[in-house]
This record gives sequence, C-alpha cells and structure tokens, in this order.
Amino acid sequence: MTSFIGASIIAVVLSVVSMITALVIGLPLRLVSALRARWLAHGEITVVGVVVGLGACIVSVVLAGGSGGAALPWWAFFVSWTVLAFSVAHFVWPGRGRPREFRDPRDDDRAA
Repeated sequence: MTSFIGASIIAVVLSVVSMITALVIGLPLRLVSALRARWLAHGEITVVGVVVGLGACIVSVVLAGGSGGAALPWWAFFVSWTVLAFSVAHFVWPGRGRPREFRDPRDDDRAA
C-alpha cells in the first residue's frame, strides 16, 4: 500500500505528464491559425470533451473496481483520461456562455 506522501507524488507526476502530453498533442491547435480559429469558434467541443472524458474515467474505475479489475481493459481508462486532459488543457468557453465584453467581435456580428 502506498503512503499518503507517495500517493501525492504519484498524483503530481501523473498530472504533469498528462498536461505535457495534452499540450504536445494539441500543439497544432496553437500553431495552425485555421485550426485555432475553428477551435475557438466551437467551444462546445471542449465542454463535451470534459464531460465525456470525466464520465468515462468514472465508469471505467467503477467497473474495474467492482470485478477485481478484469471488467475493463487498461486502455479504456487511458483513452478517457487522455480525452479529459486534452479538453482541460485546451478549454474554451462556448461563445454563447461568455459575457458580451469577453466575446470576439465576430460573435457580436453573428448575434446582430
């Protein structure tokens, strides 16, 4: 059994590795202006990614814990964790949910 300090260190290391991996995978979103504009225009994708990733993580842990770990392959948790990390690292509020003063000028033109 891992001690509290050991578990804390493992959690920090996994968080750092997850965020660095998500940022590297998402580098095209930051470097390619067409992709970036499309990503920023559709912030709903990140909300869906967070909800689906977190939900899938919870389901995979619950299913694996209930049957001694044999119910779900390890890659199911890995994929859901990757979706969650990517969505959190590149989170954008949906345009409809932002106050008017924080919206892009293009959002106001579409609303008018």
